[in-house]
Amino acid sequence: MKSADLTPTVHIRVRGRIPTVWMDSFHDLSIVEEQDPDGVVTCLSGQFQDQSALQGTLNNLYSLGLALVSLQTRDEPPPH
Repeated sequence: MKSADLTPTVHIRVRGRIPTVWMDSFHDLSIVEEQDPDGVVTCLSGQFQDQSALQGTLNNLYSLGLALVSLQTRDEPPPH
């Protein structure tokens, strides 16, 4: 499969929980909470239309006071 046929999936990890009233803002993403020794880490995964959509999500997380732990991308085939 050519790299042009792959869509990057972004995995974002932040320290803390997303407030329930904000969950709809992240409706296109898979959201999982994990417990680690320092508290709760929220993991968001999904594909973004473009860099500005990713930046908007990161800005929302920052506005909620959630510290970025990590951001990773993986090339995956686009959903059917």
